[in-house]
Amino acid sequence: MPRRLSSDYLSNVYHEFKSLKGAELREIIRFYEENKRAINELELNEFFELQVSYLCALFEFNEFDKFLYLVDEAIEASIIHNIQFVDHENIYNKLLYLKAEAYHYQMEYEKASFIFEQLIKMDPYKEKYSTAFGRTKNKMIPKYLKNSRAVSIVFFFLTALVIAVELLIIRNFIEDWTTVFEWSRNLLFVSGWLILILGELIHYWRVEQLVARKVKLCKKGKLFKK
Repeated sequence: MPRRLSSDYLSNVYHEFKSLKGAELREIIRFYEENKRAINELELNEFFELQVSYLCALFEFNEFDKFLYLVDEAIEASIIHNIQFVDHENIYNKLLYLKAEAYHYQMEYEKASFIFEQLIKMDPYKEKYSTAFGRTKNKMIPKYLKNSRAVSIVFFFLTALVIAVELLIIRNFIEDWTTVFEWSRNLLFVSGWLILILGELIHYWRVEQLVARKVKLCKKGKLFKK
C-alpha cells in the first residue's frame, strides 16, 4: 500500500505550483505532470484550482488533444461539487469556452459551433461568445458557397484557356478575332471574381443574421425569465 503524502509536502506542492504563475507554459505543464500524485491528494478546491491552471496552460500551449481529453473531467467536477468561480471567473463557462475554441482550432466546427451556441443561451450579453459562434459558422462552408467557388474556378480555368488560344492561334493566324477574344477573357475573368465575391458576401451576411437572431432570442428569453 503506497504511503500517504504528508500535509506539509502537499502544502509545499500547492504553493510552489501557485508561484509558477507567469512562468513559461512548458514549466507549468511539466511541474503539474511530475507532481500529479501529490496534486491529486490536495483538498478539493486546491486540486481543482491547479487542475484548471494546468488545463489553461495546455490550451495556451496548443496541446489541444490532451486538453480535450482532460477538460470534461474538470467540467463535470465543477457541476458535481458546485464550484462556480476560480480567480473570480465563472469556471464552468470558461472551460466550455476553451473546449469550443480547442475544437475550432482542430477544425471540428460542428462541435465548436454547438458549444458556442449553448454559451450564448447561458449568457447572451457576452460578446465574445457571439463573436466566436460567428467565426466558427463562417468556417462551416454550406453547399451554395461550395458551388459558387466551384463555378468561379471553372470561369478562371476558361479564362486561362481563352488566353492560351488567343496567344497561340488568334494573334498569329486570325487577328480579326483578337478583340472578341480579349472581351471574352475579360468577361470570364470578371464574372469569376464576381461569383466568388458574391458567394462569400452572402455567406458572411447570412452568418451575421443568424448570430444576431440567436443573440436577440436568447436575450428575450433571459428578460422573460426575469
